[in-house]
Amino acid sequence: MTFNTAPWDRLDYKIKDHYLEQDDFDKLFDVIFEQPFPWTFTHKLTEQDAAPHHFQFTHLLFSAAKLKNGGREEEFRSPYFDFISNIVLKNIEYKQLLRMKVNCYVQGDLLHFHPKHTDFKFPHQTALFYMNANDGCTQLYPKDREPVEISSVANRMLIFDGLTHHNSTNCTTTPRRINININYV
Repeated sequence: MTFNTAPWDRLDYKIKDHYLEQDDFDKLFDVIFEQPFPWTFTHKLTEQDAAPHHFQFTHLLFSAAKLKNGGREEEFRSPYFDFISNIVLKNIEYKQLLRMKVNCYVQGDLLHFHPKHTDFKFPHQTALFYMNANDGCTQLYPKDREPVEISSVANRMLIFDGLTHHNSTNCTTTPRRINININYV
């Protein structure tokens, strides 16, 4: 798949608009937006974050981290993982999936910029798939470059070096801002 940006070594990120075929996007949208979809409340967005207006709802689809389950260690897979990953991951080349989750930021009166962070402290890639258009954004902070703001556009995929600091926002123009966060090597 080709991305509509300059070479990776100059921009540090790639964007692909209309990432999914419309039929696949509609199926994904229906499951996450139209049907009952289970969410977990997260009271802080990063380990250092304590701001009361910095919260989100998430649905963990997959975690390669070994989780204790009755004394056994195993990776976690949501019942929604196969359906969503078969649609979203089919155009991403990866050796190992680390984590995949759906993020939901609710509408606020003001746009709140969340703290800068990296998802993991070791080399990896991060992909963000935007489910709906709104005034929220993702900010990237590439080394030795000016920060970059990526708008939330429905059916857009953003891929960047996972060690690049970044942050999210809520939204003010729609009831919720939803994206799918994918970390892989």
